[in-house]
Formats: sequence, structure tokens, C-alpha cells
Amino acid sequence: MAKSYLMQFVTDLKGRMDRIGGLPSHLPDSFPAGPNGEELAFVAQFECIAPRLEIPGIKFIQVYQDPVGEPWPYAVTLGHDARENIEQAGLRHPDLSRLEIVWHEYEEPVEPFDWDGVEALSETEEGILQSAKAGGLCYLDSTLNSDEQFLLQIPEGDLSPDNRIFGGLTLLVVLNSNGEVEALFG
Repeated sequence: MAKSYLMQFVTDLKGRMDRIGGLPSHLPDSFPAGPNGEELAFVAQFECIAPRLEIPGIKFIQVYQDPVGEPWPYAVTLGHDARENIEQAGLRHPDLSRLEIVWHEYEEPVEPFDWDGVEALSETEEGILQSAKAGGLCYLDSTLNSDEQFLLQIPEGDLSPDNRIFGGLTLLVVLNSNGEVEALFG
């Protein structure tokens, strides 16, 4: 069966590299800007380490978005030489609390794309497949192109039940056919 890594969002801040809200621990070469040049707010950072997220040459994936305009996500990758954010640079997302991520390995009862197997699962087991996680079955794989590799997903309700960060959708992070990391909604 497929292995995934479930995300648990915690408020006991211990300087973990995997985080939601606040500011990034490391700096991109330049902060991303929206289509009209607007500054984008930091949403999340994921450390790329085996076996959870292993992408050669990439140390972190960061996700940004416009906190007041269109919520479309932007993914940025940082190499192993990324500078630590000692200046506390960046724009905090005003609707996101600062959280850190604790990961829990989970053996999924189905393989990716096994929708017949998903239909046979209990409601609880199927709910786990829809939760915030890296790897395993992408519950929204119909939104992906056939040449994209699923990396992780965060349903808006898992992240911020009271605020509309993703317009009611699920954040997906994928590796496209060119080997680039992309963020999208499903």
C-alpha cells in the first residue's frame, strides 16, 4: 500500500522548518509578486527531506498568495544554499495563525489512482485520504495533468476553519513535467 505523511498543525512553536503562517525560516532569491506586482503573503513552508518530500536540489518549497486579491497560490523553491531569514523579511498572511507541522507516517489502505479501493473504504479511512498530507493518493487527482506528480495537499478546512484562505478549495503542490514545483487549487 502507499505511504503518506499526515500533517498535524501545532501551536507549540519550536522552530520547526515545516510551517504555516508567520514568516519563512529561509529566504527565496526574491519574493514572488502577483500579476500586478503586488507583494504576496507567506502561506507555508515545507522542508524537502526523504522520504516525505525528496526533490533533488531543493531544500524548501514555499507557498505565497495575495491576501486581499485573487487567492491563487504561488510556489517557490529554495536550494540548499538558501539564506536563513534572520531579518524576519516577508509579508505575514493576515488571516493565518502561525502554526508548525508535525508529520505522522501513515500506511494508506489503497494505492494512488485506486478509486475502486477508495469506494470500499470506511468514511473515516476515506476522510484521512482527503486530509492535509504529503504523498500517497491525491484525492483530487482529476485536477492534475497526467504528467504531474502529486506532492502534497492541504484542504482549507484543515488549515483555517474560520477564514477563507483558499476560497473553499484544497491547496495542491505538484511537480510538473518540467521538474518545476507548482501550487494550484483543487
